[in-house]
Amino acid sequence: MVISFIFVDRQTTPVRGNPTVVLSGTFKEANLNPRVLFSTTFTGTPPPNRPLSAFIRQTFTANEQPDKIVLGRSYNNHQAWVFIQLVNAGDKARKLVLQAEHVRLDAITLYRVSDEKLIPAGYLTRTMPIAHRPYSFRAFALPVFVAARDTACFLLQTKRYTGLQETSLALFDEVRFVEQAIHNDFKNSFRVIYTLIIIIVMVFLASLFEQWHMFCFCGMLFGLCCIFLYMGDYYDNVPFPGWLCLSATNMGAFSVYLTNVLFLPFGFAIMKDVPVNRKWLFRTALVMGVLNISMMILIAGWQTEISNYLYTNGLVVLSVLGMCWGIYLSWLAYLRAGIVNYLFAASFAFLPFLVDLVLVMFNIHRGQLSLNVTYLNTIFTIFVLVYLTISEFRKELVTKQKMRRRLDRLKLSMDNQHKAEIEAIGRNLHDQVGNTLASALGYLNMKELKPETTKMLILSAINELRVISQNLVRDSEQPLSERIADLVSRFNTFSSTNFFFTDFTEGQFDRLPELIQQNLHAIISELMTNIIRHAHANEAHIQFFSGENALIISVEDDGVGFDAAKKVQGIGLHNIRTRASLTDLNLTIDSTPDGTSVLIEIAYENTRTHH
Repeated sequence: MVISFIFVDRQTTPVRGNPTVVLSGTFKEANLNPRVLFSTTFTGTPPPNRPLSAFIRQTFTANEQPDKIVLGRSYNNHQAWVFIQLVNAGDKARKLVLQAEHVRLDAITLYRVSDEKLIPAGYLTRTMPIAHRPYSFRAFALPVFVAARDTACFLLQTKRYTGLQETSLALFDEVRFVEQAIHNDFKNSFRVIYTLIIIIVMVFLASLFEQWHMFCFCGMLFGLCCIFLYMGDYYDNVPFPGWLCLSATNMGAFSVYLTNVLFLPFGFAIMKDVPVNRKWLFRTALVMGVLNISMMILIAGWQTEISNYLYTNGLVVLSVLGMCWGIYLSWLAYLRAGIVNYLFAASFAFLPFLVDLVLVMFNIHRGQLSLNVTYLNTIFTIFVLVYLTISEFRKELVTKQKMRRRLDRLKLSMDNQHKAEIEAIGRNLHDQVGNTLASALGYLNMKELKPETTKMLILSAINELRVISQNLVRDSEQPLSERIADLVSRFNTFSSTNFFFTDFTEGQFDRLPELIQQNLHAIISELMTNIIRHAHANEAHIQFFSGENALIISVEDDGVGFDAAKKVQGIGLHNIRTRASLTDLNLTIDSTPDGTSVLIEIAYENTRTHH
C-alpha cells in the first residue's frame, strides 16, 4: 500500500476540550461527537519525522457540534482525520464497536496509535459486500479493543468523493450495537415500505377516479422514497451501469434533485382551482425544473471537481428555492381560495428543513443557535400530506355530487331563460322589425313616394335584424376572450358605436367553468345590444380585470344613460339581472347622462364552486 503525504501550510487552532472517553464497567453506549478531535488541513497520513502526539495537538481541533462532525466539502478536501482516545478503567479487556454514520461518507480506515506509529485496525467502503464486513449490517461499524486499565488512541481516516463530508460517531458494546443496528435497519426498511405502499394505493385511487393531482403527489413520494433508500444505505451494493457516473456516493444528491423536479407538477396541480397568473407559475416551474434536471445530468454524466463543486452547492440553493416556492404556492392558495390545508402541510414539512438548509448555506453551526431539527419525523410528515391529499380528494368527490345536482338545476334555469330570450326575440321581430317593414311598405304604396324615408326605415330594419342575429350566435367551443373579441368585431361592422375589448387578466376568464363563460357571453352581448339600441354612444369599452378577491368585467359607454333606479325596466336588463343571479355574479350598474358603467364581479370562491 502506497502512502502519500500532502500538507497544507496553514495556521491551525490549538486543541480545545478533553477528547478522552472513560469506559466504566457498566458501559453500553456513548455519543463520541463532542469528545473527539478532527482535522481537515492535510491529506495522506501524519508525517513520520514528527512525533504523532505533538502533530495531533498542533493540527487537530475539538468538535463543537454534539449532533455531528462537519468535515467540509469534498471538492476542498476528499479526506479528513478524527482522533479518539478511550480509557478502560475496568479490570477486564473490552471489545467495543465504533459506528460511523456514512450518509455523507464513502470510506473509513481505522488506525490504532501505538508507540507513535499507526497500525491499521479496520477498513470499510460503500462497495464492500455486507458479508465481508466485520458486522453484517449496512452501518459502517468496526471492532475496537481496549485492554484492562489501558488507554487506547485511534485515528479514523474518512473519505468523501462528492458532496458534503460529515459523520456522527458512536461507541457501543457489541450487544447494544446489534440491538441498535437491527432497530435502525427495521426503521429504514419500514420507512421505505411504508412510502411504497402509500404510492401504490394512491396510484390506484388516482387511476380509478382520474385525479391528476394524486398522480403528481405519487411522483413526489417516489422521489422521497429514493432519498429514503439512500439514507438507509440501500444503494451501497447496487451495481450501477459503467457508462454512468451514478454510484452509491452521489445517489443522494441525484435523489434530492429528482424530488425537486417531481415536486413541481404537484405544486402546479394543487393550484388548478386557484386564480393565479399561470404563465408566471409555469415559467418559474420551468426554470427550476431545467436547473434541477441540469444538475441531474451533471451528476450522471461527469465526475470532475468542477461538476462536484456545482452540484454540491446547487443542491442547497435549489432545495431552498423549491421549498420557498412550495410555501409561496400554499400561501397563495390560502389567500386566493381560502385553502388552509396546504399552508399547514407546507409549513410543517418545509420550514424546519428550510431553516436547516439556510444554516448549511451560510456555514452556521446548529449548535451555536441551539437549533436541532432532527425531531422532524418524516413518517408523520408523509402521513399528514397523505391525509390532506385524501381529504381534498374526498371533499372534491362530495362537492362534485352537490355540484352535479346544482348543475342540473342551473341548466334547467338557463334553458328556461334561453326560451324566454327566444320569445323576446320573436316579439322584437314582430313588434320592431315587422312594424318598421310595414311602415316602409306603406310609404312604397303612397302615390307620392318618399324614397329617403323608405330607405331609412329599411336600413333600420336591417340593422335591427343584425343585432338580433348577433344574439343568436353561440361560439361555445371558443374561450370567452375569443368569443368577446369576435362579438366586438361583428358589431363594429354595422354599428355606429365603436366597441373596444381588452383582456388584462392573461386569459384567466378563459379558465372559468363553461357555464359561467356562457352566461358572461350572453350578458355582455345583451349589454352591447342595449348600447346600440338605447345609448346612442360613440364609444364603448369592454375590459377584463383581476382584483384581489374577484375577477371583474367592466362595460362602459359614453351614451345618454338611463335611470337605473327605475322599477319598470326593459326585458334586456331583466335578462341580464336574471343571468347574473344564476351563477352568483355581482352586478353593479351606474348610469348618468354622460354614460353608463356596468361592473360584473366573479368572486374567486365562486369560480371553484361552479366547476
